Amino acid sequence: MVKFPGNNPPSIPAQGPTPVTLAAHRNQTIWQIWLPLGLTVAVILALIVGVILSAAAPTPDVTTLSHWSDVSLIVLVLPVIVGSFFVMIIASGLVYLLARLLKLLPPYTQLGQAYVHYASALIASWCDRVVAPIIRLRGYWAGIQAGFETLRK
Repeated sequence: MVKFPGNNPPSIPAQGPTPVTLAAHRNQTIWQIWLPLGLTVAVILALIVGVILSAAAPTPDVTTLSHWSDVSLIVLVLPVIVGSFFVMIIASGLVYLLARLLKLLPPYTQLGQAYVHYASALIASWCDRVVAPIIRLRGYWAGIQAGFETLRK
């Protein structure tokens, strides 16, 4: 784009945040970040306090302790299950895509293999052409040496 002296676009001054946008941002931060985070921390703390109070009772009931141990085991295993579920979905998708690719691939691999065989035959032919005079010369030389060997005997 060519700029001419009298053809400059009007510049728009940079505007900073206004009080209205700052208030909206603060409101969104509270509702979308701090409230869910606070509720999650409160629930986790309530579970921890419940486990501690049930275990520290004067006469702890075995079934109550078993119940809380089951709950804590579920809480510990749940993230692993969710993560492995996503890994399973990704692995299934990759297997599906690989199966589709293997259906498309054989004709192209056969074509590639044919080109490689053609190239190897071409290279072997040119190598034989390059080496043929040397082999022929050494053959003549070996014949001459063999003739002299027979004359010597």
